[in-house]
Amino acid sequence: MFPPKHTIAGGIPVQQAALQIPHRDFYPRRIQDLDRVGIVLLHWGGPSQVRNVHSFLRRVYDDQFQGNYSQRLNSLRLIFSWLAAVSMREKVAHELKAVGGNCPAEKLIHEQAQGLEDTLGLRWGDKINVDFRVYAATQYAYPSLPDTAKQMKKDGIEHVILVPAYLQESNAGMQKSIGKWQSLTASNEIPQWSTYAISPFGRVPGVLKALSERIGQTLQRFPRPYRSSTAVIFCAPGIPGQNKVKFKEEVMQVSKDVMQMRKEQRPWDIAFYGYYDPIGDYLRELKETVIEMAYAGNRCVMLLPLCGTTENLQTTYSMDIACRNFAHQSGVRHFEVAKALNSYGLFLETLSDMIGEAVESSMRSVPPDSQIIRTPEVPAGNASEWFPIIPQRLKV
Repeated sequence: MFPPKHTIAGGIPVQQAALQIPHRDFYPRRIQDLDRVGIVLLHWGGPSQVRNVHSFLRRVYDDQFQGNYSQRLNSLRLIFSWLAAVSMREKVAHELKAVGGNCPAEKLIHEQAQGLEDTLGLRWGDKINVDFRVYAATQYAYPSLPDTAKQMKKDGIEHVILVPAYLQESNAGMQKSIGKWQSLTASNEIPQWSTYAISPFGRVPGVLKALSERIGQTLQRFPRPYRSSTAVIFCAPGIPGQNKVKFKEEVMQVSKDVMQMRKEQRPWDIAFYGYYDPIGDYLRELKETVIEMAYAGNRCVMLLPLCGTTENLQTTYSMDIACRNFAHQSGVRHFEVAKALNSYGLFLETLSDMIGEAVESSMRSVPPDSQIIRTPEVPAGNASEWFPIIPQRLKV
């Protein structure tokens, strides 16, 4: 294996938030028989159509620049995010047109939500007598968090379980999405449900096995004589707002776990790319890793996305088109991109068992007084207070 890189494009170090209970004077009411529980899958999202590209990028950059400016200079943040969106608008629109004019994320996250709801109903609905409803919500696109919460209120949801659809704990997506949900709750923009969060699942055995099986499926696209020597690059986005060092360690650990599970001797490495980075080539480090693989004599290379759980514009265009062309120019003869977990059966079964076991555990236990945490008031939007991690046993 090549030595891992020491930088992550686009990332800036931040203080990792502690997992705390946001409620001031009481622990959330525990889940009971016949309760209706809303499971919210939290994703980044993507522009569904070319006309939505600018508004999508505005939200991305407005979020990235948040925290770099004081309230008095908030107008500067809005100007910079608008300028950044303008500078990237044509590029992203071109990428979207190249994959058919529609970002795959919107369709896939709804399919994933429906698949998880069906799996929960089959495996846990009758067993613990709870009505599970699964929803998809995105940080930068549709459906937004308020849109999803509005539908949940209409459906009579009594408890909420947040499931950030990212494999690593330090991923900025997990921090930002949970922080945004709490901010909306604190400002009464969404109802104040009893809310829990599922712990990161990147190293849960069932998820690791699902990733390993994705590698096996992708190897079938390579010529048979070269499958055993095909190199694998695990790639993830470097996003402003996440702890670079910890994120790199988590990506490396998941990659090691997957390769150890496969019990194979094949070249592999990790690489990072920028998340719509408006400055420079956001695929630079990923391209450098492909070049290193080619220089080492590897003529067959596979990319395995390690971040979100569904395809998005960066996997379908940046990796499968732009990086494929670059790989062929660098001497790689066979290049493939593995599918994300999406609605893969083993992944949905593993995730449903995490949720089901957690809910079952919550129904049987009452938290001691020592778990009641009272914290001082914080401004809306501050993610320093998080929701309680719901107990679950599927850990390694």
